[in-house]
Amino acid sequence: MTQQHTPGPWEAHKTPGHGDHWITTPHRKVGYKLAYVSPDSQIGAARDGEAEANARLIVAASDMLTALEHMTGVQRFLPDMCDWCANAVAVIARAKGEQP
Repeated sequence: MTQQHTPGPWEAHKTPGHGDHWITTPHRKVGYKLAYVSPDSQIGAARDGEAEANARLIVAASDMLTALEHMTGVQRFLPDMCDWCANAVAVIARAKGEQP
């Protein structure tokens, strides 16, 4: 059985004075961190925007997975209108560590 991910919502918190971001969840004890996103230390401020964008994407991942799972439910009812469903099912499997 594949390990389940930490349920959302997830939140990004920027470290004051730095470009670092901690990804946290309110579902766990205070201070529980899921991930750390940092700009490249060699480039510094030039990568702060990229680190922030990566943090936003990570925060949205759990919600995007849930939305994609709901959307692929259409395939059972409207198979001819769901050309993208096969790709979506493969993406869901990859996110869950399963074979498509």
